[in-house]
Amino acid sequence: MEIIICDSDNVNAGKIKDICFQYSFQWEEESEIKIINAREEMYSYMKASNLTSLIIAETAIVKGEMISEKLKEQFVLVMGHTPEELLNLVSPSFRPAGLMVKPVKKEKLEHLLSEVWKEYKKAQTRENMFSLKIRSQEYVLPQSKILFFESRNKKIVLRTSTQEIEFYDTLEHLQSVLNKDFIRIHKSFLVNISLVTMVHFSNMMVHFNGGVFVPVSRTYKAVLSEKWKQRKEKLWG
Repeated sequence: MEIIICDSDNVNAGKIKDICFQYSFQWEEESEIKIINAREEMYSYMKASNLTSLIIAETAIVKGEMISEKLKEQFVLVMGHTPEELLNLVSPSFRPAGLMVKPVKKEKLEHLLSEVWKEYKKAQTRENMFSLKIRSQEYVLPQSKILFFESRNKKIVLRTSTQEIEFYDTLEHLQSVLNKDFIRIHKSFLVNISLVTMVHFSNMMVHFNGGVFVPVSRTYKAVLSEKWKQRKEKLWG
């Protein structure tokens, strides 16, 4: 599991890193731990990030629409100086996995780490979850959040509504392990038909929410047409 500690206080961040390392070693869990000290660095990291499993961050760093949108797909533990500061951050669109008052207590953090690890393990075995490996680390996310897979520059690019994740695989193998919602529409694209919002057969394009679209190959036009028809019947009868 990858752990990102986002804290402007280097002393506190160092203590949290030590606790996470000791906890991981105790439970024989392989972890990569990184410390980020500034909000600007957090923005840059989140823009370039593939997929982070656990983020431990102070409230000042996780504020902001872009970061909040990215954090929806992560396990997040938030630190603040007062309970009021922590509660003001929580909203229907952002619900952290845990809240901690600074300075963080070892027992509190270990308890929350235990809860996160349980959920992470459940996610790895849950139906309709997709797992992938990046730098020997295994990650999981719901198949229902994946818009499409693209074969690009000898890698696979997984696209969700908020990010792109690069890893090594083939579209042929992916289609064999994913659920039936994923269909091939092009030699370079495997799409989640359940998230398609519009199909333009005239210009051979498939559209998703947020202005995202991908091309359709004539080779796969018949397959797409049948699947699109089935989806419309399912939605509207």
